[in-house]
Order: sequence, then structure tokens, then C-alpha cells
Amino acid sequence: MDSSFEERLKQAAKELDEGRVDESWRLVKQLTVTRPNDADLIFLTARVMAARKDIPGAIKQLEKIPKESPQWGPATGQAAEWLVSEGELPEAETK
Repeated sequence: MDSSFEERLKQAAKELDEGRVDESWRLVKQLTVTRPNDADLIFLTARVMAARKDIPGAIKQLEKIPKESPQWGPATGQAAEWLVSEGELPEAETK
């Protein structure tokens, strides 16, 4: 990962953590142009989507993370948590 991408990814996460969802969304959209398959970026994008109240979109985003990625385990857990919060317990149990 180049340092510029990594720094911008950290900035997007910080923006989200500090409640600046729109700014985080802007940053992840920019980063997606250059690294659409980056698992860390996919996970962060899903978190931003969830913060924007797009849980179904966030779950679909997490499904893009490859099983061999270190982010896959946390992503499946997060997807299950969001499904439960949406009242989708049967589907959550499959994650």
C-alpha cells in the first residue's frame, strides 16, 4: 500500500469515527477509484454506508471481501451484526 493511499484511508476512518460521515464518504469514493479491491477500503466503505443508513448496501459491500483476506472474518461478523439489527436473524445465522 502506498503511503498516500494509506494516509487517506486512515483519514477517512478518522472522519467516520468523529461523526463526519459525509466527509468520510467523499474520501472512500475517491479512494475506490484507485483501489476498488482493497479489503480495508471495502470494509471502511461498508461502515460508511451503514452510517448513512444503507445497511443492505453495506452488507453487499462486505460480500466483496475475498475469503482469503484477513478482513473476511471481521466482515462476516459485522454483516451478521447488521442483519440482526435489521431483524434478519435467519440470514444472520448463515454469516
